[in-house]
Amino acid sequence: MNVPVILTHRRGRWVRRLDAELSGLAPLLHRSIVKFAKGGAGAIISSYVPVLMEGRIIAGYATVHRDEYIPLWQTLGEAVHSFGCKFIMQLSHSGRQMDIPGVHNYTRPALSSTSRKESLHGFLCQAMSLEQIDHTIRAFARGAWRAREAGLDGVELHAANGYLFTQFLSSGINDRTDRYGGSLTNRARFLLDVIQAIRAAAAALHLLQSMPAQCAEESHGRYEPKRFADHAAMVEQLMTIYQAHPILRVPTPVEISP
Repeated sequence: MNVPVILTHRRGRWVRRLDAELSGLAPLLHRSIVKFAKGGAGAIISSYVPVLMEGRIIAGYATVHRDEYIPLWQTLGEAVHSFGCKFIMQLSHSGRQMDIPGVHNYTRPALSSTSRKESLHGFLCQAMSLEQIDHTIRAFARGAWRAREAGLDGVELHAANGYLFTQFLSSGINDRTDRYGGSLTNRARFLLDVIQAIRAAAAALHLLQSMPAQCAEESHGRYEPKRFADHAAMVEQLMTIYQAHPILRVPTPVEISP
């Protein structure tokens, strides 16, 4: 029996250097992804694709922040589809967690759920205003719309590894006192608002969401992994919140089984 294989593509340093914003999608990146499709993968999830320039973790990552990039992603999607493989775009935003900001973001305070610096690199950051949150929500929705217009099969929200969604979900990072901070219901609101906006902008698009394998909470200037039991409880609470949402109800295992 042939079992479909789903691959998550990760850019190596040699690919990132060629993956310049002006060219959109480097030929080497294109070839590396198509190579996996040709090898028999059932589906490929792209690596990190920022929805805004200020959301890149490393300068030079291919983005989906402009309509002009739709044809570039369409070309890649069609090449992947030619081998009977699905292609899913991972929509992302770094928040305060950037590795190399690049010229565009070098003097720009990174946007996050907090104004406290990220402890590893220490780049300047600021808590997002409600207007900036709304702008970012729309950027994710527009990114999903562009993925749909490019003929891709779905999008994944990168809610792991300490990036922007994690910065809102984390009680150790998110120190807001408005409707996006405090309780887990409030901390999950940004992610849920993004999902709702994507559903409105690209209703037919398949939507996935990544979650961290373990929850990293910042404490006293350093990251400390929480106990897995605590993380499991958080995920269980999130599922309850999802189930209660009128348009985000998560299917039960019976509903999603063949």
